[in-house]
Amino acid sequence: MARRLPPLNQLRAFEAAARHLSFGKAGDELHVTHAAISHQIKALEQNLGQVLFRRMTRAVELTDAAKTLYEDTRRALDILDEAVSRFEQDKDEAPLRASVAPSFASHWLLKRLSKFHQNNPDIRIEVDITSNVQDLADSGFDFAIRHGGGAWRGLEIRKLFDEELCAVASPSFSEAQNADFMNVLTSGVSLLTASVRSDEWADWLSAQGFKGDVSPRLIIFPTQALALDGAITGLGVALTDRRLAKDDIEAGRLVQVSDYIHKSGRGFYFVHPRKPVDDKRQNRFLTWLQAELARTDDIT
Repeated sequence: MARRLPPLNQLRAFEAAARHLSFGKAGDELHVTHAAISHQIKALEQNLGQVLFRRMTRAVELTDAAKTLYEDTRRALDILDEAVSRFEQDKDEAPLRASVAPSFASHWLLKRLSKFHQNNPDIRIEVDITSNVQDLADSGFDFAIRHGGGAWRGLEIRKLFDEELCAVASPSFSEAQNADFMNVLTSGVSLLTASVRSDEWADWLSAQGFKGDVSPRLIIFPTQALALDGAITGLGVALTDRRLAKDDIEAGRLVQVSDYIHKSGRGFYFVHPRKPVDDKRQNRFLTWLQAELARTDDIT
């Protein structure tokens, strides 16, 4: 059933004027002029077909009928205020949902996320690890950390860093080869990669002057994170961004088998839907993320 209600601005003006018994004080509270309050009251009186205030030289008084309307309106506005406050509180307590590229999540973010929670106990982050590009407008994700060229329509896009690929393998694998990596390529070493990145080895080697066909040597995984895990187990050599390999190299799980670093032309990006007002919690996470990347970046 359709409700026949006066405009909310008229009711708010009436409630404030009735509480203060002053159009001027009501205007101050609602950040409008005395004349604006008077106009809203007159419009409300016309809508209701009754006079609500007795206007005197220096004061106003509620009519008897308006006293009941004031009490009911005050309670109704209090209920609305409580409802909005609960909604805003629930929004602040809800987790931020993030869609994150697997390689970045597995080999960098998840190892550091506890540090964010320690310093921001009021913010929960739910991470969905996927290589699929999510539609942030409809999927319910607040933001994403994506790998690619940075061309995604309808989103706010902030580059985190340019991808710089290095070749890594397990220490035992590297010791077993016992030779310069470029020479080892002729011996049939396995090259690990992801299905969406199957051209990276050819690009990486071509930039160093290698002309041979390496496609028979490729072992292709669904994600780059799994290819990097394969390198850790000794399956072969993988390409990865040197930042994402840093923790495993420092822990002795990987070694860099070539000094060459290749700039792929891609990068990692923080993206979120365009909003008229930035989410404060999301910005706090982005600020932490950028600071943590700067601390773990060993390029001078």
